[in-house]
Amino acid sequence: MAPWVFFFMDLLELGRLLLARAIASSIDANFLKVNLLQLNVGTSSFLFSFY
Repeated sequence: MAPWVFFFMDLLELGRLLLARAIASSIDANFLKVNLLQLNVGTSSFLFSFY
């Protein structure tokens, strides 16, 4: 096969990896956001239990 074919295959693979990484990081960000919200709700209800 011609060398440029391998070059384009590498570009496709790189794009696929970057896309997978972007999806994974957005899932991580949403997961952290949900956890922080739950933590905030948990702390405020804990503090209000003293009143």
